[in-house]
Amino acid sequence: MKFCYANRRMTLYPNSVDPWDLAPEDYTDQFLIKVKDMGFDALEIGSDTLDKTEVRKTVKEFTKRINSFGLDMGQLEVEELLRS
Repeated sequence: MKFCYANRRMTLYPNSVDPWDLAPEDYTDQFLIKVKDMGFDALEIGSDTLDKTEVRKTVKEFTKRINSFGLDMGQLEVEELLRS
């Protein structure tokens, strides 16, 4: 499996939002198509991005959206663990 790691640094270019504080809607169709076209199978998604969904149903919808582009969530990054 080939996954797109640290994609938050390049989700939107030029950045119109803070790439370290992404919401699910910041993963644009254009970006997801490009990730798949580059041969990636999955994305690293920050747990803070999922926290912004607020409800379980929205997390499922976000996951389905990522999957609809032929991608999986290959890794969840948890900022707090990385800082320890």
